[in-house]
Amino acid sequence: MGIYHRIKHSIQFILLVALFNTCFSVFAVTPDKLTRLEFSQGTQLFKKGQYSAAVKKFKKAEAQGMKSLALDYNLASSYYKLADYNKSRIYFNKIRSNPEMRYLAEYNLGLIAEKQRNKPLATKLFSSVNENSDDKKLAVLAENKLTKLRPAAKTSKRKWSAYAGLAYGYDDNVSFAPTGISSNLSDNFFELIAFADYVFSGNKDNGWLAEASYYGVDYSKENFDEYDYGIGVKKYQKLNADKNIEYSMNINKLNYAGSAYQSIIRLGVKIGKKLSTFERLYLRYGYEDIRSENTLYNYLEGSRHKFRTEYRQYNKSNIKKIYYELELNNRNDLTTASYSPRRHTVRGRYTHIFSKDWRLTGDLAYRISDYPTIASQDRNDTRLKASAYFDYYFDKTMKLRAKVEYADNSSNINTYDYTRTVYTIGVNKGF
Repeated sequence: MGIYHRIKHSIQFILLVALFNTCFSVFAVTPDKLTRLEFSQGTQLFKKGQYSAAVKKFKKAEAQGMKSLALDYNLASSYYKLADYNKSRIYFNKIRSNPEMRYLAEYNLGLIAEKQRNKPLATKLFSSVNENSDDKKLAVLAENKLTKLRPAAKTSKRKWSAYAGLAYGYDDNVSFAPTGISSNLSDNFFELIAFADYVFSGNKDNGWLAEASYYGVDYSKENFDEYDYGIGVKKYQKLNADKNIEYSMNINKLNYAGSAYQSIIRLGVKIGKKLSTFERLYLRYGYEDIRSENTLYNYLEGSRHKFRTEYRQYNKSNIKKIYYELELNNRNDLTTASYSPRRHTVRGRYTHIFSKDWRLTGDLAYRISDYPTIASQDRNDTRLKASAYFDYYFDKTMKLRAKVEYADNSSNINTYDYTRTVYTIGVNKGF
């Protein structure tokens, strides 16, 4: 370890000791003036770096009946500075039983385990602090220790990854996709999702990927089948330890009701920033060039812009995500109706992690669509969409999902009013 790191570590340790003495000395139970004097002299000796003399003073105060968290902490810290790690550990373990001091004690016990070259124990203690402490500064110190303890991640030699999902479902009001009008028909369906990517330069932190995707919904009775084929390229770039950027371009071909429907070129950029150990912020922009593959839908040709701000928080028991998105459309439209809304969407998702096998997710989104006013139409829609699903993980790559999704679209034009509930159950597998 270089002199800079030794000085930095010493400063961190002294700051923790000073903080503790300031906050907790009020809890000292001092039977008499002599005991208070011994404790005070010990504190001054510690600050001067005279740790052996400080221990003698603290032990005298202890022998005279003084009992306090501050005394235990100062003894633990003094023994640590003297490299008497076994005695230091005894006192830090005493402090650990206090809920308010648990993670500060565990951090110092991690330092002791690190000094004694017990990496598994040090990793366990620092992980506990990093994942559970409400003190963000302490959590960051623990995270830095974990980074040094854990071996550098090896770049995977495998260049490709893939994902597939198959589900069976029931739709109580199938939506007529091109115009968003409900059919008032119900039907069962099969849903298939497949995705694969290949790193052809660099890696997934800094590199180029090619990707291909497929999405299909096949209804049993009604002719509302949808198929979406896509290929694309993506560039990942790590700007620094806390920030990365992603560029993407995709081309998708869509089929609807057995015939060609649209082709879409998508361009996107996403910036991710680490706010803290458990928090991330993402800014995203997407542009779509939409072309009709069927003259029936030429009025939907045009462009779409999407701007999104997203916040994510992760911890051991749950995952939270919330975003706001602004969508701007510029379509060919019809003389009697516009399909170029300005949309505002707010969406939140909460996942509760019961165990490594079971998770429950709730997803709620509210969207406002304001269409341009024309002579024959002044349309405004709102849509509430809510879903809940259980995930059961067979292993890290395979899960079973049961999902229910409800949508309620309200419009000042009755044609576009509808409610819809969709139930699915399926299996997803990563490769």
